[in-house]
Amino acid sequence: MAVDNVVPGGLLWKYLGVTPDVPALIKSIDQALALDFDVFVGGHGQPGTKQDILVQKEYVNDLRENAMAALNEVNRTEVIQDINGSNAITEAYFNALTKSCADKIDAEWQDKLEGVGVWTDEHCERMIISERVD
Repeated sequence: MAVDNVVPGGLLWKYLGVTPDVPALIKSIDQALALDFDVFVGGHGQPGTKQDILVQKEYVNDLRENAMAALNEVNRTEVIQDINGSNAITEAYFNALTKSCADKIDAEWQDKLEGVGVWTDEHCERMIISERVD
């Protein structure tokens, strides 16, 4: 059973459904796609189809690609210039990473799924952290 891993026409809740394990979330989407079904009933929203799961997978893949791009493109030295204190430095850097990712996701997905622009920054932040530690 995969509850709340896919929301037909929309996005997972904050921080990718508050998942503690992003790789496991990605794997669960692939596992759901491997099942033989015509309609699924998720934990929220309307019933969905395999196409809804494919769209969710595309979104999560795009999210991952943009999180990795942010990690490669955002210049930490430039971001933290004139900032003092290790917590403030970390926050400024992660805010810049998140903004880089979210701006690209919002531009690509704004009119495709409900919740884009609402939870995009939190999805990006969660994916960035996962790319750094998982």
